Amino acid sequence: FQTLGLGCAGEFAANPLEHRGQRQWRNPLFDAPGIQARDVEQRIEQIAHGDFNMSYVQLVSWLMGQILCKYAEPEVARQWVPKLAAGEALVALGLTEPRGGSDAANLILRAERQGDHYVINGRKWWTSGAGDPRCRIFIFMGKTDPEAPRHSQQSMVLVPADTPGITVIRPLNVFGYDDAPHGHAEVSFANVRVPVSHLLLGEGRGFEIAQGRLGPGRIHHC
Repeated sequence: FQTLGLGCAGEFAANPLEHRGQRQWRNPLFDAPGIQARDVEQRIEQIAHGDFNMSYVQLVSWLMGQILCKYAEPEVARQWVPKLAAGEALVALGLTEPRGGSDAANLILRAERQGDHYVINGRKWWTSGAGDPRCRIFIFMGKTDPEAPRHSQQSMVLVPADTPGITVIRPLNVFGYDDAPHGHAEVSFANVRVPVSHLLLGEGRGFEIAQGRLGPGRIHHC
């Protein structure tokens, strides 16, 4: 693996575990070779020396792929993760809401179960990548049970971007720049219906998934 033409150059073993004299780890979901987090970090760090923005793209795709591999139903993960790895699709995380800030305990947007589907209504903003033409899916966090304990009310649901009822309203400015069409966006969900199989991990476990995503993400960002 080489990062050339970005003002830096780095070389890595194709199979980093074997390079260290260890048995290579295989992803059981895909029966394919995999690498550990520290090996990913080394690659992202080298890319960042040349272009920090490019390294962030790689980081976000990897972290989103982690969510799908760890928490999605196997058939759903097998459908989307290869597309992320190939750069054919991006995932946008719908967490922040206009009135609730980034504290997931304040979310009011609902994902209400109706038979074999969840029906989603509400608005999200600061949804990174929502305006990018390669955005194919949203990972949406909303309330599934308002009567549950405070940190068990929220769940995460995978929502294909072409589902009827999704509208990307506008790009949002960051330090005066909107980065359209690839930056952060305000997104509306109006009676968006997705199968129950698109629920990640289980109802009321949105906080658990968020920490599984945001915790490692902070380390990689540093």
